[in-house]
Amino acid sequence: MPPKKYMIIALIILAAALIIGGIFLVEKKDSTYQKGVLSIKNVAYGEITAFHKNEVLQFPDFRVSYLGETDKKVDFNPNLNVVYYNFSITDSSGNEEMLVWSAGTGIVSPKDFVVRDRSYQLELKYSTKDNKKLTDNELIISLANDTIKPPRVLQADREFKKSETSSVTP
Repeated sequence: MPPKKYMIIALIILAAALIIGGIFLVEKKDSTYQKGVLSIKNVAYGEITAFHKNEVLQFPDFRVSYLGETDKKVDFNPNLNVVYYNFSITDSSGNEEMLVWSAGTGIVSPKDFVVRDRSYQLELKYSTKDNKKLTDNELIISLANDTIKPPRVLQADREFKKSETSSVTP
């Protein structure tokens, strides 16, 4: 092969590497780069929006990244798997926290969380506010009351904990 052909092949390989490498680097608003992110989408509170891995949802007060699902077997029933949806929440100062949502054994309800002393709710699978089923890759994040509330404890959970402690024999 003549030297000119080697240069053309090298340029094609270099161009392909730059294109492929560019897919994994997306410029963020603050002009830094975040590895692995394919896109950033601006989203308003209360809006049904699709979510995907390697995508950042930019809300007015924080960013949400979907990290994927994890399956875990339940202690009291080894045949039952519970699916957990894992999200990363990053506030404007760069503080990052994990948010995990699960329907558990079938109760589909919003997940309350707090960012910088303000309450929000994450809805997956079903929107109680819109009374509507959501597809597998849709979510809604809404502003909750401005007061911070403790997590809701179900009556069944209280009874389970009581029976768990009272059934222990010395």
